[in-house]
Amino acid sequence: MSTTFQVYPTTAYIPQMPELLALANEKLHAFLMPLELEITPVIGVRIGEDIIESGSSSALTARWDADYAWFFVTPNEDGGGSDAYYRTVDELTSEMWEEYEDQEGPYADVFTSLSIGHYWEFRRSAGQPSIINATYGFLAAALAELTNGLIFSDDGAWSGPPIRAEEFGLKYFNPSEAPNYGKLEWYANGLEIIAETYKGKPYVSPVRLLVEHEWPLNERIRYAPSGRTLQEGPNEEDHLVVMHSEYLDFPYLAAQRNVVKADEQDLQRILIHLVIRGSNRIGRLPVKSIEEVERRPILEDRNLAFWANPLLVKDIESLRQQVLQT
Repeated sequence: MSTTFQVYPTTAYIPQMPELLALANEKLHAFLMPLELEITPVIGVRIGEDIIESGSSSALTARWDADYAWFFVTPNEDGGGSDAYYRTVDELTSEMWEEYEDQEGPYADVFTSLSIGHYWEFRRSAGQPSIINATYGFLAAALAELTNGLIFSDDGAWSGPPIRAEEFGLKYFNPSEAPNYGKLEWYANGLEIIAETYKGKPYVSPVRLLVEHEWPLNERIRYAPSGRTLQEGPNEEDHLVVMHSEYLDFPYLAAQRNVVKADEQDLQRILIHLVIRGSNRIGRLPVKSIEEVERRPILEDRNLAFWANPLLVKDIESLRQQVLQT
């Protein structure tokens, strides 16, 4: 699996590679400045047999003849990089954008830009180091700025319409601007790893992250507040049965223990059904919606009979009937 940024220029200008690297490094370093890194990651590129770094006197441009350009970061013990492609606009590209021909705004700007005859793609394969996950976006932003272009992705690297470099730079890899919880977690975890790898100060997400666990399915139904599993049995103070999602503080449901009618087998069946139906749902949720779900009273309210997470449970009343005594 891979994701790509496409850069559609609105001018015919082709930057030289040292110029592109200089601006991409400037953007990356400005973005990482709050981490106060002791070691500075620097972007370079290999095109065929040529290796180019920022400040190089190379005359090679972003219209490379090789099959692809390989952008990398040094130092980077984990290796990796982003392969980038100079593309000519062909019939397939034109057909893809035909639906936007009559639209206004950034989609129409891209459609108009196709007459220039070329565009670029920056690709990130799965499993790349966090520094590469950040870097390939800033490479796209640098090239878009130099060509007055627009950045777009149709495979998940970026959500939304084509965007100019200035606005993109304010949002990309920024947890505070994440479009959904999955991106928030990916950005925050990536910044934490970058800070650790390049010896910066510990990263603290500006947005509250949910707490993950690694419990198997048969341990995700627990008594509260002790946290004991069904197999272990409840403590005397346990008054709730809690059905956990993959996050400790974002459960599917909580029910008063003494009014639960479902036995252990029934509860496991219900959980499996919720997991299957809700697969990857949390990652797609808007960050604000998760923040609005109040979770503290679940463990504090001893009079609570039943609570179901409205973001994870579609039919709450049906679930209540399955779990509680009638």
